[in-house]
Amino acid sequence: MTRNATFSIFNIDFQRKGSMAAVGVLAAVLCALAFLGQSVALAQTTSATLTGTVFDASGAVVPGAAVTLKNEASGDVRSTKSNGEGYFTFKLEPGLAKETVVVEASSVQITPTDSGEKSTLINEHIMQNVAIVGQNAAEFVKIMPGMAMTGGVLNQSSYSATDERTGGNHPVGSFSANGTRTGALDITSDGAHIIDPGCNCGQAMNTNPDMTAELKVMTSNFGADEAKGPVVISAIGKSGGQQFHGEAYVYARNWHLDADDPQNKDAGLLPNGTPVAPKPKTRYFYPGFNIGGPVIIPGTQLNHNRDKLFFFYGMEYYKQDVDNGVYHAVVPTAAMRQGDFTQMLNGKPYVSYLNGGGVTGLPGGSDFTNGKINSSNLINPNGQILTNVYPLPNLDPSLPGTHGFNYAQAATRYSNMLQERVRVDYNLSQTLKLYVSYNHQHDNAQESLDTLWTGSANSWASPTTPYPTPIIQTTNSDVVTANLTKVISPTLTNEVIFSYTYLNLPNNFADPAKVERGSLGLNYNLLFSSTATFMPRRLCHL
Repeated sequence: MTRNATFSIFNIDFQRKGSMAAVGVLAAVLCALAFLGQSVALAQTTSATLTGTVFDASGAVVPGAAVTLKNEASGDVRSTKSNGEGYFTFKLEPGLAKETVVVEASSVQITPTDSGEKSTLINEHIMQNVAIVGQNAAEFVKIMPGMAMTGGVLNQSSYSATDERTGGNHPVGSFSANGTRTGALDITSDGAHIIDPGCNCGQAMNTNPDMTAELKVMTSNFGADEAKGPVVISAIGKSGGQQFHGEAYVYARNWHLDADDPQNKDAGLLPNGTPVAPKPKTRYFYPGFNIGGPVIIPGTQLNHNRDKLFFFYGMEYYKQDVDNGVYHAVVPTAAMRQGDFTQMLNGKPYVSYLNGGGVTGLPGGSDFTNGKINSSNLINPNGQILTNVYPLPNLDPSLPGTHGFNYAQAATRYSNMLQERVRVDYNLSQTLKLYVSYNHQHDNAQESLDTLWTGSANSWASPTTPYPTPIIQTTNSDVVTANLTKVISPTLTNEVIFSYTYLNLPNNFADPAKVERGSLGLNYNLLFSSTATFMPRRLCHL
């Protein structure tokens, strides 16, 4: 006699035949990620839970029914039995595209319906079919409800995705979630805490969309297993399966397809007729590849069924020529550096055209006569050295569009990064699973915050001049995660996570001689007997 029974999993019903139930169930949903920065983590999880109840045709629960879960990608099989109330549960690893041939709807569930948690799941399908500007999956937070950019009073984006770097400007630190401060947004990858702890912003590791299986954004009411918050982005990396899969790709953007910035057009022309700030020649070239599958050693029986050991490896190179923006400033003329402010322009004093700041007219006092210093001996040698650090004017401040600035410059800067990510999964048994993931990044980039003189941050024309020599960053980061999960019983699972995050952000001058006190001839005393060897990064306004 054949008896029919119905399984109910996340409100999806299907039929089985026979007195014992054997079913393949899908995908990981409701990932409850947890992490620990640089130590072993207990009572935290980076897994999902799949639960269900076995019913017979009459609607009565079926106790003791055998239930089997199969991962279609890796071939991993897990078995359990329903308890006295027909209930069963499986601990799953999130981010896997298919775990059944029967139920498919639960793998694309975006919003949880069985708890009070407020979260959104960005799966691999969304990441591959929704366009973003850069190569960071965390950029998807900008399409989440409750997320707002924080450009302040400026009409600009707080995150433009124009410079993918380690520890640099990232979505984390650039968005406010539900009105919270930007520092309230945290991020993990495979359970590892990857935010830059120095500023609670930026990322020690880039969550590359082609290396990430899913992204979960938890904004409220998530479980106590999440040690950070109040808003957490939880990323899960891709892993290998029973079949070999790989891809090679390249993403590219080029300045020929860009619109010109009005600030570049307004900067004017040099005496030879060429633009002071030509259209920036930005270039973005992201080649990469990844491959995953079973670990097989020819001539051995290791993993011969392709259901025990799996690997994934991804690599991407970020070659970027980034628009460094347009510098505008008021700088001293050659005559001003010698104490002569009497220069005329179009029949008016030159200084009358200059943009605000401390320029209100000709200098006076007992040391000046009609705007000219009485003696060169009155000029402080150290002050003159610092004044000569400024570039010479290249604009006519009387022309329309210059806004009273007599200096402008536009340039691009290089910002390159190499990212490698590897993950190994090992199914020791049906109830014991282990995976280890490792991500390494190395940058070679010219820093953009290389301004000698900066003005109000609330002005689109904040006066800035480039530092005499650029700052070069050769950043390195390493992120390691090890996860061991033991299913003790249908209602008891123990998960141990170890994670280690290393971030090093060295800064070096490209040409130290241009800013060293000794090379410049500076000999004034410093406060508190400081032994600083470089000139100051900030000088006063004129």
